[in-house]
This record gives sequence, C-alpha cells and structure tokens, in this order.
Amino acid sequence: MLILTVDDSDIILDILEDALLEAGHRTARAGDGVEAIEWLGHHRADVITTDRNMPRMDGFSLLETLANRHDLGEPPIIVISSLNDTASLDQAMAAGATDWFVKPFDPQKLIERIATLATEVPIASGPLS
Repeated sequence: MLILTVDDSDIILDILEDALLEAGHRTARAGDGVEAIEWLGHHRADVITTDRNMPRMDGFSLLETLANRHDLGEPPIIVISSLNDTASLDQAMAAGATDWFVKPFDPQKLIERIATLATEVPIASGPLS
C-alpha cells in the first residue's frame, strides 16, 4: 500500500516512514495540506495520515478539501495529533477522518490499523494516467 504522511515535523515524518517501510508499505510525504493536495493531484494514496496543526493548510482543512474534491481520491484518513479532546475528535470525524491517534503514539498500533483498512478498501495507489 502507498501511504501519504502529512506533517510539518520531519521527526514525525521520519518515524512514520521508518515504521511503514518496515511493515512493507510504500510512502510519500508532505509538509502540510497544501503539499498533500498538490501530490494528490498527480498520485493516489491508499491511506493518508495527517497532523492536525500545520502551517498553510491544517489537517481539518485538508479533510474538508478532500471531502469536496473527489477527483483527488477518497482514501481513508487517519489524524495523528497531540490534541486529545472530544471536540477536536468529533470535528475530525465529522470532516471525514477514519481514525484518530494521539501523539505520542505507538507506530505498531498505526500499522495494525492500516492493515485493517487494507482489508476494507480497494488498493488505489499509483500515478494518475
């Protein structure tokens, strides 16, 4: 599976990339929602992980954009955030998030969740033709 990871922290992106590659996934990375939208204009991801707080376009805005832009694909989206409040969780789920992980998180639990998603959604990754 191809996983697009979206976060403004290179450390988090590195942790995610290492765990995902070790689990046999391919990865792409974006530093914020704007970069993610640009990437999705040319490629398809099977799953997206996104931070909540980022410059230019935050995770909630990314969720809303993807919900309204079906041309960018409709992959499951997992929010990974330091926020741990019900209002943020509810807002993310209402905007289209599939799941929510709180930082710090266990990368193995994320891998397990992605494995579950792989059985629920068709593989859609690759460049657009």
